[in-house]
Amino acid sequence: MSQEELESYRERLNEIKQGSSVLKVGRLEVLMKDLVGTYNIPSYPSIVFGDYRKVNPEVTDLYLEVVGELFNMRGWMG
Repeated sequence: MSQEELESYRERLNEIKQGSSVLKVGRLEVLMKDLVGTYNIPSYPSIVFGDYRKVNPEVTDLYLEVVGELFNMRGWMG
C-alpha cells in the first residue's frame, strides 16, 4: 500500500461527495469494490471487529467512510 495510492482513493471519494447525487450511489459502489479488490478488505463485520483494522487503520477508515456515504445515499435498506 502506498500513500499515493491511498490518497488517490481519498481524492476520488471527495470528488464523489461534491458531484451529482444522481451518480453518487453508483460511483460509491465502484469505489468500495475497488478498495476491497486493491486492499483485500474482509467482509464488513471482520473489518470492524477483526485484526484487519489494527494492521490497516488508514485503509479501514477510508473504507468505512465510503460505506457510510453509501448508506447515507441509499438508506440502510438500499
